Amino acid sequence: MPSFNPLDPFGVLRPRRDEAEEGEGRSGVGPGEPRGGSSWLDEWGELTRRLVDPARWLEAGREVGRELGVDVGTPVEVVLVELVDGIARRFAGRRFTVDVEGTELSFVLEGLRVERRGGGEVRVAADAQDVDWGGHHLSAVEVVAHDVVVEPGVPGRLTTGRVDLTVHATPAEALRTLRRIGTRGWNLAAGPGRLVEARPPGRSVVLLVEPVVDGGCLRLDLREVRWWDRRLPLPAWARVSRSFTADLPGGAEAVAAWWEDDRHVVRLHLLGLRRSLDLETLRRAVLAGDSRFVLR
Repeated sequence: MPSFNPLDPFGVLRPRRDEAEEGEGRSGVGPGEPRGGSSWLDEWGELTRRLVDPARWLEAGREVGRELGVDVGTPVEVVLVELVDGIARRFAGRRFTVDVEGTELSFVLEGLRVERRGGGEVRVAADAQDVDWGGHHLSAVEVVAHDVVVEPGVPGRLTTGRVDLTVHATPAEALRTLRRIGTRGWNLAAGPGRLVEARPPGRSVVLLVEPVVDGGCLRLDLREVRWWDRRLPLPAWARVSRSFTADLPGGAEAVAAWWEDDRHVVRLHLLGLRRSLDLETLRRAVLAGDSRFVLR
């Protein structure tokens, strides 16, 4: 049995048996091709065929765990690890689309992994680039879903605890998102530095504001006032702001925001998910290389 690796507790980075037999130094493969080759995909298909069978997945989970030497606590974790492993190997570097109750999330999948935390928590982490989320375009998004459980059945079920998203956006992307979430008719444009030019409806005055996330709301803090080409003095004690409810896809709540170099970074929270998930359809999609999934 393979030795336990604390940096890879689930064994997803360990070569499969057929890969080890073929030797080290396997050359890279092109986008869309499973990185382990067809022999890996065949083995994964057979393993998961047993794991998604509602009648025997518990027994199969124990068997597969013993066969692969995967150090997991329950058969449920074996199912999750194998499904995540298959998706990661099959689709890394490719565009991936998930439809969650009508809200489409499209992205280039950079990484997907299962992590075990203290207290027995199992979470799934993903890294995505070139993201389009319900019409909001973002440079990159890091996702961490806590307390993830995938349970076979008719239908199967995906359950998570809180989902944390760290969103990276260019100033132009952030400005487009500000316009989309609704600012009660204000006309927004890029201003100097990290400021935004805001024109209230029906007025010729230009306000230079700084977007701030506060308590789940977007707040625009006034930094400067201009009328035509003239700068109007703003008293040092003045703290004028306007707050808007941020209408984000999927009911996400913005909890913090900051700048990293030339990128605007926003931390979002989503409530836990509970969705039906047809595991056999998911399995067949991975085998076929179909990178579009639907969660209901």
